[in-house]
Amino acid sequence: MTFLQEIYTEAKTNNIVNSSEDFSERFMNKSPSYYRTLKAQRRDANTEMLLCMLGNISTQRTHHQTIGNKHTVIIEWLDRWKDIEDKIATEVAQRTSGNRALSTECLKSVIKALQREEKSRAAVLVH
Repeated sequence: MTFLQEIYTEAKTNNIVNSSEDFSERFMNKSPSYYRTLKAQRRDANTEMLLCMLGNISTQRTHHQTIGNKHTVIIEWLDRWKDIEDKIATEVAQRTSGNRALSTECLKSVIKALQREEKSRAAVLVH
């Protein structure tokens, strides 16, 4: 089973997506048959696609959180969304730094660049 199949299965099991078509369109920004095609070809999502999915899932979870965060069932459901986000983020981190492809110094540089980007975005939100 590919990583993408694991994510789809978890999203479907937790009623986050209704179907593979829903998954393709809402999470992958692709045509309804995209996930099904990747699965049939036994291909996994590339890192760029995982980043796209991570952004979409985060945005949608945040939206749901603002309108329904007072009910226990909704809170638990949103926790499942966050679990999927965390799995995708971990996979991206492992792909980026796996097999020691990046030295420790390079990894530190990437982390610092991400922290600068985060601060830059936070400053824009304040203004």
